[in-house]
Amino acid sequence: MVLDEYLDSTNALREQVDPAQWGQRKDHMREDLATWVKKDTTFSSFLSGSQINAKSPLNSRIVSYFGVSGYFNPFTHEAQVNYAMPALSFPFTYVHELAHQQGVGFEDEANFIAFVRLQHHPQAFYRYSAYLQTSLYMLGELRGMYPELSKVYQNKLSKAVLADVAAERLFWSNYTGWINNLMGLFYNQYLTHNNQKEGIARYDRMTRLVLAYELKKRGCN
Repeated sequence: MVLDEYLDSTNALREQVDPAQWGQRKDHMREDLATWVKKDTTFSSFLSGSQINAKSPLNSRIVSYFGVSGYFNPFTHEAQVNYAMPALSFPFTYVHELAHQQGVGFEDEANFIAFVRLQHHPQAFYRYSAYLQTSLYMLGELRGMYPELSKVYQNKLSKAVLADVAAERLFWSNYTGWINNLMGLFYNQYLTHNNQKEGIARYDRMTRLVLAYELKKRGCN
């Protein structure tokens, strides 16, 4: 099963990395990931290569109160990534926002592109970020359909991985509240009015793209 494989990969990658060592390396990650995306040819047939660079907002701490890890401004064509958020989700978020900057509008597609681009990166920490975020999306989808089964699969994550997830949730809980809820309401309406009728739930639909991707690699039609 694809989810089993992804959870195993997530656990194995966690044994190779120490997220604490990456907390102050976001500038390095930013340059490294932009270079990687510029070299990547996987999606070159339909993505723009004219502008590939995301920056930090003027105040990442303030942005954190709105629960925002990254965003793309369609008017200025600027992609921005929250520098205050935990380093663990930075690579996946950064490449996600670059996908928007290159012309991808749908959130699930940007998630999928981020995963595929990082899946084979030589840096284990980037691969861990991609596999963890993708596994969490898959677990979230499973929880919506089979709550009890999702608990079984969540418990397959190692203690170190679960600790990372808990630390990230703690970070956001220290910032988010009614402001985040209000922001989520407006953003959900924004997505709905921009051809993404699922609203924020559109992010979760990347799991369908991942499953189709894996089935195709296995020769299924």
